[in-house]
Amino acid sequence: LVMYLFFSLILIPIFKGTVMGVILLLFAVYFVDNYFLLSTKNEVIVLASSYLTPVVYYCIKEIYQDWKSYKRALNERINTSITREELSYNRSRQFARDSKIQTTTTLARDTSGSNNNYEKQSETNDLVNSIILSSILALFAFFIIPDKSVNANKMNLNIQSMKPGFKVKTLSIPNKEYNTIKDSFFGYKNYSENYAISNFWFSSDSLNFNLYNKYNEVSDLISININDFNINNAQYNVQELKDLISTKYIKDSTFYFGTDLYGRDLFSRVILGSRVSISIGIMAVIISTLIGLFFGSIGGYYGGVSDKIIMYILNVFWSIPTLLLVIAISLSLGKGFWQVYVAIGFSVWVDVARLVRGQIISEKEKDYVLASKILGFNNFKIIINQILPNIKGPILIIAASNFAASILLESGLSFLGIGTQPPIPSWGYMIKENYQYIVLGNAYLALIPALFLVLLVSSFLFLSNYYSNRKF
Repeated sequence: LVMYLFFSLILIPIFKGTVMGVILLLFAVYFVDNYFLLSTKNEVIVLASSYLTPVVYYCIKEIYQDWKSYKRALNERINTSITREELSYNRSRQFARDSKIQTTTTLARDTSGSNNNYEKQSETNDLVNSIILSSILALFAFFIIPDKSVNANKMNLNIQSMKPGFKVKTLSIPNKEYNTIKDSFFGYKNYSENYAISNFWFSSDSLNFNLYNKYNEVSDLISININDFNINNAQYNVQELKDLISTKYIKDSTFYFGTDLYGRDLFSRVILGSRVSISIGIMAVIISTLIGLFFGSIGGYYGGVSDKIIMYILNVFWSIPTLLLVIAISLSLGKGFWQVYVAIGFSVWVDVARLVRGQIISEKEKDYVLASKILGFNNFKIIINQILPNIKGPILIIAASNFAASILLESGLSFLGIGTQPPIPSWGYMIKENYQYIVLGNAYLALIPALFLVLLVSSFLFLSNYYSNRKF
């Protein structure tokens, strides 16, 4: 319970949102339960507290804010009454007093407005920073993750389904192939041969070790020649060569998120999975925005027959459920990474087209558009240079919302088995592979990628809400 309270005090103020607080506190309950082996009674108490703590926290926060507002209003009343008494005693300085009060009120309003804008801007900066951080992690993932093989797909069945924080000695035997800069961003095809070992020792010209066995049974004994490590033997004697191998190629490895059913590092696959989600979101938004701008601009600006035809197409696409449409397009194009881009992009463009059409219909009758026509600008330049910059706010809102929707659609497709195909790491496919283990003791295999998915989608939804409240 003490550990739970520590988690709640740390996590709730950082992540502002009742649902997010509950999710994170449930993670805290899960880890506390695993590492401290709580009794059933204590589990019920902690689980109930995890639901009640965010609610109580926000109730106390609202009451405190209401009390501050009441105190501020009371102080303003007192200040106003004192000011009136001063004015009654000194009629000769009434104008100066009124001017001073008016100036003070204006400054207070400006200060209050600037503080509110600063708070909103700071929250938005936090969201943008989190999105930028996710993008940087996705782009430079192989510089961060321990498993640098292609798709972080290095398997080791001796350490399968190990808990988060698991530590073991690992032996790495480097390959002889030359690695390029491209491999640093997309993974090494034959990075190294790895073994999880329990102990090792040297013989005359060999390295002997026992493989790790989590059941504490007699493990296999393997012997490797020292020359297999591709070290220039001319520079070292035998003892120096053994010391180099024991320090450089045998290390204590920590699996921060544990390992999956195939012994792969879950931390590496989750971080690399952000590359799939963010890239699909970017490509889907680009495709849907371009198609939506094209059809929405033509239908909204020209009207008439072209508008009727485009609205008929939009209504047909609108009548089909989004997930069903994505599944149909995916099955027609085939399974694959690039096919998911096209399928999601062609399924979410309808929202953009309807929004752009409605905005252009309301804008094309305004004075600046009529002035542009009188000055002789053609319709294409009027749409591109005049109308679209004035409706960029709603377009940004729908783009941020579509980004989040695209990530969820990709995860749904991967969960159904028709999205990103293994061994490419995808958060949705990780959840599909491991969701049955939520009730079998290894819930972290599904909950960790699900948490990253919720955080990324929430960031874009909050960013969309910010743009919807902003005046462009």
